[in-house]
Amino acid sequence: NGLMRSQDEGDTWTSLMPFAWPDGRALQAYAQVYVSPYEDATHPQALFVSSCERYVIPDATGPKGLIKSTDDGATWTIVPSLEGVPVQYIAFDPNDHSHMVLVTSDMRVYTSSDWGDSWTQVTTSGLTPSTLGMGGSITYNPGGSEVWIDAPTGGIFKSAASDLTSWQDVSHPPGS
Repeated sequence: NGLMRSQDEGDTWTSLMPFAWPDGRALQAYAQVYVSPYEDATHPQALFVSSCERYVIPDATGPKGLIKSTDDGATWTIVPSLEGVPVQYIAFDPNDHSHMVLVTSDMRVYTSSDWGDSWTQVTTSGLTPSTLGMGGSITYNPGGSEVWIDAPTGGIFKSAASDLTSWQDVSHPPGS
């Protein structure tokens, strides 16, 4: 039915958006959709919704990318620099609230330094779709400046480089 919100522990629900992109394109049943509230007191009403294909249907059609709301879900805009990009997860820098990173379902990394209005793909070493498999989550280490990616079939990787160009495989040894 779309994105819903409850503000009374699930007793009632309000629709924030239909199961469609802001331009009316329907999100298909096979889409993976992730909602990320923006974690910054200066932008308390910001929400992001990302869309990518499911692992079992990697060539599926439908809208992919990132949409953003700055008014608690009342209106939504498509982030133009990510139109058609299979955005999986986004993470917010705990030390610089204007900076965020994202990972796509085909294991590309993007950064933004303007509260998610524009994004730039990072050229990475040690991090490729062939080594990671498809998908993964991305997060900042809250105690430091490292960024971590957990790929479901490929392992765990971290980057301590501020430009995120260099990644290190820190997966646990097989059998442990």
